[in-house]
Amino acid sequence: MRYIRLFATALCVMLIYMMKKSDKNSIQTHTAKRWTASETSSVSLSVANEVPIALEYNCSTYAVMMATPADLEDFALGFSFSEGLIQQKEDLIGFHINHHNDAIILEMELTPERFKRIETHQRKHTVASGCGLCGKDSIDEIMRPLSPLKGGPTISGDVVQKALKALPDLQPLNKICGALHAAAFVSAEGDILMVREDIGRHNALDKLIGWLIKNAIDPKSGFVLMTSRCSYELVHKAIHAGITFLATISAPSAMAITLAQKANLTVLALVRDDAMQIYTDTAKRFKE
Repeated sequence: MRYIRLFATALCVMLIYMMKKSDKNSIQTHTAKRWTASETSSVSLSVANEVPIALEYNCSTYAVMMATPADLEDFALGFSFSEGLIQQKEDLIGFHINHHNDAIILEMELTPERFKRIETHQRKHTVASGCGLCGKDSIDEIMRPLSPLKGGPTISGDVVQKALKALPDLQPLNKICGALHAAAFVSAEGDILMVREDIGRHNALDKLIGWLIKNAIDPKSGFVLMTSRCSYELVHKAIHAGITFLATISAPSAMAITLAQKANLTVLALVRDDAMQIYTDTAKRFKE
């Protein structure tokens, strides 16, 4: 047992060393006690960092999100797009990361035309990592209609399972602390092209959307696989971004299913090695 603990510690050290600098800020070390039936011992554990991140546009604070401080440029771009503040990456003409005590400020500059939307979209308080819609002060804003999706790839169950099998090895932060969600963009052949991690599932998806926008990748060229439940805000973000196929490891909510059906989003959930549930597929993108 002692050698297993030593090996696990060495593995964590190696993974931390291999991570880029921004990812290292996402992990903290915490001393705890480990109890077993035979002994109680002191252990050093890696835990996920969760920090307040303020998103400022043209010197005005729009929202404060609780998130993992990694891939912040992608987060800023994806969040801005998901909120409807930008329509393309060129609408964001300035970006700077400012570390302030235990918080982070993402200072962004929008074009004058896009900045006008801030007054009608501003959130009202700090948003927890588990909530993607908190802070909205209008039901109409939360339930705003979305255009039905068209096109998208045809994906088989084998392709989804191929990506599912590969995903754990592409989650370096979660491999260390076991507390982060992942959003992966997968090609139509089942190859994972990018993974973004965050303690909040909606933040992870925003980071992935930001990566897609930054690299001018067509969201209809593949699908998204997530290690979370399929919530309403994930479905909303996916549809708004033009993602046509969403697969999640945990179950969906009823509202998420309803929204997906209205917008022709294909939703697979409870994805496992040997089975998956097809909740919505009005566009017939899933190949049985």
